Amino acid sequence: MAIQDYTKVITFAYTNRGAAYGDKGNFDAAIEDFSKAIELNPEDVATYHNRGAAYVDKGDFDAGIQDYNKAITLNPSGAATYNNRGFAYVAKGDFDKAIRDLSRAIDLNPELANPYNHRGKAWLHLQEWEKARVDLTTAKNMGINIVAAFHNFYESVADFEVQHGVQVPEDIAALLRRY
Repeated sequence: MAIQDYTKVITFAYTNRGAAYGDKGNFDAAIEDFSKAIELNPEDVATYHNRGAAYVDKGDFDAGIQDYNKAITLNPSGAATYNNRGFAYVAKGDFDKAIRDLSRAIDLNPELANPYNHRGKAWLHLQEWEKARVDLTTAKNMGINIVAAFHNFYESVADFEVQHGVQVPEDIAALLRRY
């Protein structure tokens, strides 16, 4: 029994240190610690989720998605994991998969604001203006700073329009503009 207890403590330490490394932006060290924790406890949903987030933060979207897949296999009702995998799909430009995951996250927990924001960005890319307007407005009303979130990816609305060869409707552009 003592060995199992120590293994739990060691696993917990790797997981927490991995989170601390991630908070500091040291994603390689975070991934290394999360991987050690997974070796010790391959059924821990949260550690797959956290390692997936570290991969995504590092820009390795495919590895992040793979970890989110495993987390979802272990816990198919994890709204936050669907949200994060949906975000990774948005970042990759796979908007149909993003919308599927983000819609699932909303179905599982409609009180989460981030899935509305991420899905709104996916709708923008697909030029589904009304759906984008609804989701972005919902996210904003739920307390998300949609302007800052949009500008994490684009310098301006004009930048988005040039990159994607579209004209964003003025009311949506106004939602996303810095003043």
